Amino acid sequence: MSTISYSESGLDSQDERWDDWEGDEMMAPMKCLFCSQTFQGPIPLFGHVKEAHSFDFLKTRSELQLDFYQSMRAVNYIRMMGLKDPKFGSVSSFSIDGSEAFLSDDAYLKPAIPEDSLLYALDELDLDDEDNASAAGIRADSTTAAACAAEAAPAKDAKERELMARIQALEQQVGLREREIKFIAEQFDDYKALVKRQFFDSVETASDTNSEPEGTKAIAGASDYYFNSYAGNEIHMQMLQDKVRTEGYRDFIYDNKDIFKDKVVLDVGCGTGILSMFAARAGAAKVFAVDNSDIIHKAQANVIENKLDGVITL
Repeated sequence: MSTISYSESGLDSQDERWDDWEGDEMMAPMKCLFCSQTFQGPIPLFGHVKEAHSFDFLKTRSELQLDFYQSMRAVNYIRMMGLKDPKFGSVSSFSIDGSEAFLSDDAYLKPAIPEDSLLYALDELDLDDEDNASAAGIRADSTTAAACAAEAAPAKDAKERELMARIQALEQQVGLREREIKFIAEQFDDYKALVKRQFFDSVETASDTNSEPEGTKAIAGASDYYFNSYAGNEIHMQMLQDKVRTEGYRDFIYDNKDIFKDKVVLDVGCGTGILSMFAARAGAAKVFAVDNSDIIHKAQANVIENKLDGVITL
C-alpha cells in the first residue's frame, strides 16, 4: 500500500508542482496603460509609460500621496478611456493633479480589463517604498532611532490598510466570478427548459393522444417529430450560439489532432456539419456525416462552402 505524506497545509510536502504553479501565476504579463506592450512587473511598465507616453505615474502617485484605492481608480480610468477612444493611446500630455473626480469614484474600482495583474501589483509599489524608507532609516544617524521608531507605527498602519485594500479587491473579483457562474447556470437552465419544450413535452403529447393499442403510431409520430425538429434552423442556432459547448468541442478536437489525423471519422447526427468540419481540419482522412433530418442539405452546403467536400461525405 502506498502512502502519501501531508504537510500542515494539507499538500504533499514532496510535491513540487505547487511551487511551479505559484511561480507561473506570478509571471502574468502586465499591459501598458496606453498601448498594447506588456511587461513582467510594475516598475518596468511605469518606466515605459514615463519614457514613451510622458506620464510619470510613480512621481504623480508619490507627490499626490495616492493610496491603493486611488491608484487603482487611476489605472482603471486610464484603461477605460483607452477602450472608449483608441486614439487615447497616443496621448502625450496626460496628467493628474489630484482634483479629478474619478479618484474618489468607486465605479473605477471595477477592473477595466479582466484579470488585470497590474492592479494586484500596486501594493508591491507600497512595499518597495517602505523598504526604501527602511534602508534610508538604517543609514541615518543612530541618535535618531527613537524618531524612526515613532515613524514606523504609521508605516505599519499604512501597510495594514494596503493589505486590507488588496483583500477587498480580491473579494470584488470573487463576487464577479460568482455572478458569472450564476449567469452561466441560468443560461444552462434556460437551455434545458428549451430542450424539454421542444422534445419531451411534444413527444408525451403525441403519445397521450394516440389510440392504437400497441402504441405503434405514437412511437412513429414521436420519432418523426424528433427528427423533423432537427430539420429547422432554430435548434441548431441555439446549439451553435452556445459558445461554451461549440468551442469546447472545437478546442478538444484541435488540441488532440493526433487522435483524428489520417483516421476515418463517423459523425452520427451531424446537424449543420460543424463537428465534421472540425474533424476534417484536424487531419481526418475521411469523415462520414450522417443525419436523419433535412438539415443534411444545409450541412452539405456548409461543407462545400468550406471546401471540405473532398474529405466529408454526407
